[in-house]
Amino acid sequence: DPTFAGSALDKDIGWFIGHEAHHTNAHIGLNEELYLRGYKNVDKLLKKSLKAVLKSPLLAIHATSVLEHYTATMARLILDHPDIRSLLGTAELDLWDYHAVDEWNHRSVSHSVLMLVDKHRGYMMVPVSAVFFAVVAALYIKNGGRWNTFLARKLLGLTPTILEYLK
Repeated sequence: DPTFAGSALDKDIGWFIGHEAHHTNAHIGLNEELYLRGYKNVDKLLKKSLKAVLKSPLLAIHATSVLEHYTATMARLILDHPDIRSLLGTAELDLWDYHAVDEWNHRSVSHSVLMLVDKHRGYMMVPVSAVFFAVVAALYIKNGGRWNTFLARKLLGLTPTILEYLK
């Protein structure tokens, strides 16, 4: 659509793409620190999950919108609770602080794109969300995660926000 070129959303998408490239470097740095601390490399699991998503451009837009929303929501939770922040290392805090600032904007841009290209307004949000939570659980288990009642309560407290988003 010629009216789209040069629009505010077009500019936001360009900024978003450039920012995501930089964002990847932040994740690589965190991963390297986590591996040194004994965490397992989960690149194969993540690549396998992403490979299925990237087969469909519309599914990729849905997945992007879901990821941006949930990371922004979790980052906000971490910013709002010093008791959660105290459980994290420096690299994790740096990355979540980064998420808190940038994912909020990314969430808005990806949602605007989704609403523009999906006539059904998010019919894949629930399945994509289910896959997101399954991958997060698999990563947690693969790295020997232990149940943390305090953190679980805080995360469960996000349920109304997540349900509102899915609605």
